[in-house]
Amino acid sequence: MNVRALPLDPRMFSSQVARRAFVTFIACALLPVCALAFIAFQQVTSQLREQAERRLHQSSKQVGMVLLTRLLAAEAVLVEAGEQGLVAGRPPRPLVSALRTGPEGSDRALRGEMAPPALTAAQAASVAAGKTVLSTARDGTGRVRVVVSRTMDPTSPYRGVVHGVLDPAFL
Repeated sequence: MNVRALPLDPRMFSSQVARRAFVTFIACALLPVCALAFIAFQQVTSQLREQAERRLHQSSKQVGMVLLTRLLAAEAVLVEAGEQGLVAGRPPRPLVSALRTGPEGSDRALRGEMAPPALTAAQAASVAAGKTVLSTARDGTGRVRVVVSRTMDPTSPYRGVVHGVLDPAFL
């Protein structure tokens, strides 16, 4: 297919009518294309934003569920440690150290070295009510430790409280 190039004559747009016709033709061709591009851009942007929000919601829900499962597993190990004590050797996976505080205030290390956490009045009331409390505290090196505290027996809070420092790699 042999297509000849149209020679441009400088006199083609010499009249005002020719220039107006050319500008009108260009405007009629470009305005709808630009309007369609703008509308398509707006729709695609909003659709991508909605998809990103849905994905973020799903992934944050999954992370939250995994974290909840691991915290419940750590609570179960803490309850077991308080009831039966920890056997010598390697501590259970979620706990780095554990401590039992008796009703008279005596502390007995179940595993590792640990100072009793400083619980706020609201946290102490929750523990006394038989609930599990998750708190954070800084150790001597400045690292943040995640501490789980729970009564030995939720039906008998006078039996004492067991505290455990969670392994950050477990969470």
